[in-house]
Amino acid sequence: RIPTVAAIEGNARQYVPAANRGWSERFPTMFQIQHGTLGTAVLNGPGLGF
Repeated sequence: RIPTVAAIEGNARQYVPAANRGWSERFPTMFQIQHGTLGTAVLNGPGLGF
């Protein structure tokens, strides 16, 4: 979880998967939905991990 962030819109993963190929390789847990959630542990730097 990211403190103070209630939601992140993530429809692009579903509707434009080819455009996110590079991101899915860099942040795989953000693209692997399990039990209705995704892993945000990789977002650990300034600017949500960038």
